[in-house]
Amino acid sequence: MPLFSENRSDGVWGTFAISDHAATKSGRVGTLVVPHGESGPNRTTLVRELAGGMAREIVGIVRESSTLTHLRVEILPDQRIASGQVLVIPFAGELVYFQVTGIETSEEPFGGLHYGSQIATAVQIGVLRDDHFRRFDYLPPMNALAYLAESPSIEQKTQGLFPLGGVPGTGVTLYGSFLDQLESHTALLGATGTGKTEFAFDLIRYAVKNGVKVICIDLTSQYAPRLADMSPTALSISEKKASDLGARLFDVETGSYGAGAEKKVLSEFAKTLRTEARAALEAFYAMDGGALGLIELTEISNTKATLWITEIYLSTLLELAKEGATSKQKTLVVVEEAHTVMPEAAFAGLGDFDSKGTIAKITQIALQGRKYGVGLLVLAQRTATVSKSVLTQCNTVISFSCIDDTSINFLKNVFGSAVADGLPSLPRLRAVADGSWIQAELPVAFDVPFDQEKADRKGWASQLGAGQVSHASEDLDQADATPPF
Repeated sequence: MPLFSENRSDGVWGTFAISDHAATKSGRVGTLVVPHGESGPNRTTLVRELAGGMAREIVGIVRESSTLTHLRVEILPDQRIASGQVLVIPFAGELVYFQVTGIETSEEPFGGLHYGSQIATAVQIGVLRDDHFRRFDYLPPMNALAYLAESPSIEQKTQGLFPLGGVPGTGVTLYGSFLDQLESHTALLGATGTGKTEFAFDLIRYAVKNGVKVICIDLTSQYAPRLADMSPTALSISEKKASDLGARLFDVETGSYGAGAEKKVLSEFAKTLRTEARAALEAFYAMDGGALGLIELTEISNTKATLWITEIYLSTLLELAKEGATSKQKTLVVVEEAHTVMPEAAFAGLGDFDSKGTIAKITQIALQGRKYGVGLLVLAQRTATVSKSVLTQCNTVISFSCIDDTSINFLKNVFGSAVADGLPSLPRLRAVADGSWIQAELPVAFDVPFDQEKADRKGWASQLGAGQVSHASEDLDQADATPPF
């Protein structure tokens, strides 16, 4: 079966795959003999026999300089392979899966001429056992054939698992035990428009449906209208009180030396906010089953006020967790635009020690929550501006396309260089996942299923009807309360 060919002055030179159906005649090197009366198998049949019935089409052959972590495959001239495509190599009755991370051209001298080819670099996903991609310590030999996989004959177990998406070209769906390891923290990264927020919405819906209390800190105005069908509970303080907090913070900054009087006023005002936040959270946890709560900070222009409010709610939540008020249910805290409320100190834009102390406290509270059944879902566009203390404690990382060097360099420590270098070329709705609750021992790229209903959804604010956001506490000042839109 011909794989490659090269026109030369002395004829056409080719590379062939030879099966047991053909035999070389003694003394006639290069002559293939098919037994008399037999027409031999066609290409499709031969491919299936070569692959043991586990693959459907030959893509290329393994080249030199391959390693356990980086496989180099010379692609057949008639094949078109893209980043993220999965290749398989049969071995000992199993399929070893490899995912393409990059493609380059190569040239080598060939009898006075130069032969050009395309070389794909692929990283190992592993073998599919017990619905998991397991690491496989095997390096295919030189000239081993690489194939496109058939859809697996195994029936995947899906009960209690979250479907992330399909692994490209395999027919395999990547699942994860998100609820079982909610407290291990998850980072969701990617540039604007790549699909990370929509994916976060899917995780939120899944968590609430399965009895989890989800609290979202939202600075984008997206969550209330997009999740209106879930009847979210408004946990935010009123716009007036947020404005008052900003004014008191300003008084402390501009007061006399030490600002003793101003700090006393601020401290008393903060106590009333903590009381209000506690009442709202207690009412929220008194609700049966899973529920969605929103803390919207979109109207707060003062960065310090944003940090203060975030710290008040997170510290109050941690107090309730320590007291056992949240022990009956797991809690997921979703932080949108994490660089605003959990910033890296160098990028916070705040030079005073009080603000840096507030940032450190927010980070500490977020990480301590795992002891009390509180998990964290962090969304960010750039890792450079988010606290590394938080990101490094996220045991699962899911990244959509990233184009900035700082994010790619950070993700090299998570996914490895070969995978991280391919992140800028990921198409929309394709992501790479690795971590404790993903059913794979190595990083895997997957495609989030396209949803036309989501694509057609526009005018989010106009979709929000009266009464769709309820207030958790009757103690909220109704005169000060402001609807989310």
